[in-house]
Amino acid sequence: MKKLKRIDSIIPLVLEYLQNKYDLEAVMVTGSIIEGIGNSNSDFDIFVIAELDNSRKIEIIRDINFEMMTLDFVIYDRLFLRDMFRRLKEKPSELEKYDYDFLHRLKYAVEIYSPLRNIDYHQSVSFSRFDYSLALRYSTSGTKQLKNANASLKEEDYGSAFFILRDVLQNLMLAYMSIHGETNPNKKWFYKKLEKVRKKTKNHTLIDEFIRIISMPFEGKESSFTDEALEFILLLQHEIMIEMKKMEGFENVEFNG
Repeated sequence: MKKLKRIDSIIPLVLEYLQNKYDLEAVMVTGSIIEGIGNSNSDFDIFVIAELDNSRKIEIIRDINFEMMTLDFVIYDRLFLRDMFRRLKEKPSELEKYDYDFLHRLKYAVEIYSPLRNIDYHQSVSFSRFDYSLALRYSTSGTKQLKNANASLKEEDYGSAFFILRDVLQNLMLAYMSIHGETNPNKKWFYKKLEKVRKKTKNHTLIDEFIRIISMPFEGKESSFTDEALEFILLLQHEIMIEMKKMEGFENVEFNG
């Protein structure tokens, strides 16, 4: 596969290293290059599913060198992963940040080792449900932050309101992006993923207006940012509500935190 060209030659060394340490169930390559948004400075991450002892759910190994290439490994306990899939299906509100990170990466991961061919991890996950639950998480957070922004405005604390409203805008756009499959973007890839959403939705006006407003400077009490941000937030919330209603079957997904 073209995306693996840079590491093809070291895959046997990687597998040998891992097989000497773990009882492997699967090994996958992930990262921004696999997603198709990386650059010349991007690297690969190796996700490993194995049997860890009872005291560990996740293990991280950093900066292992293989023929001039440095790789990081994230090892997940296989039973812990099955529980993660169950939580996504039954109660997504129990998912943690690292769960979302794994599920996001699993979307794009390329499997390089799987002795148990009867297990298909991609088929084990409803990525539509994942998109929906993450969108709900971001939109809930944005709505809570909006209350804080309004409280700051009431007290004429325009500086605090400015930064809170920027966070609200970003969280709501993350919700909108998640609905369209662009989940959990690292900040350094935010713009690239925003452009992917633009192409998917062809909603150029919404994306352009978001970029324009979130780029506005702070100009104190007389700034037009506050009014424009609040107006755009209402529009974005409306768009999110419409899009989430289209995602049938997830009405029982709740997020309270």
